[in-house]
Amino acid sequence: MRDTKDIVDGEDLLNANLEALSAAASAHEVLHRFKRVVQLMGFGGCAVYAMPPVSTARLHPHMMITSWSPETLKRIDDGKLTSSIPYLIHLQQSTLPFVWHLDDPHLVASAEDDAALRALCAEFGITTGVDFSVHDPLGNRYLVTIAGRRDAATTNEVGILHLMSVHAVNGLFSIMSAEMGSMPSLTNRELECLDWTAAGKTSSEIAAILDLSEYTVNHYIAEASRKLDCVSRTQSVAKAFRLRLIK
Repeated sequence: MRDTKDIVDGEDLLNANLEALSAAASAHEVLHRFKRVVQLMGFGGCAVYAMPPVSTARLHPHMMITSWSPETLKRIDDGKLTSSIPYLIHLQQSTLPFVWHLDDPHLVASAEDDAALRALCAEFGITTGVDFSVHDPLGNRYLVTIAGRRDAATTNEVGILHLMSVHAVNGLFSIMSAEMGSMPSLTNRELECLDWTAAGKTSSEIAAILDLSEYTVNHYIAEASRKLDCVSRTQSVAKAFRLRLIK
């Protein structure tokens, strides 16, 4: 295994990225800085979510920033990776990081889950990960996930990643606080449609639930996206979560 000092190139690079994370002007900048250090340490990607409940079957609706592609996130949700690895249970009960590797014989509870997990991880080149529970200044909890193909993180590396995670969440909190000053005014119907979109429902399903036409549902979602200054449903849902418009 390469030494952390060699990978991260010393304290100067780390400190520069920590300062940049706290002073970031956008969620995109937070992700750029965070991803840079994560990848320099040999991991493939990272994500920050509003902390989902233990019972959740899908992480994607809770996503705030991520370096993974939408296709990857969908496959992770469809493959039930969230329920296969018990990190949500761990992080709901402990403030300690959850470090996992596929070589751990006790990582999952059943042979069926183990086979499904290995197949999914092989598809995306993942062998290990580190997950953190991080709080913002108001006490809101976030799930930070980091994963890739490499050896399990050392204690020093976990410490660096945890520090980066805290600064990333702090940066997001500062950005959200600024955005709250110009909070967009969404109607109840627009919020309902976003809420159901976050739950994974299609326009036709939302139309049936709310007793509306599919055209009307699409109009509400388009209006919500316009007001939120977003270009996609996924981006709109993520920003609505950040602004606490939906939960």
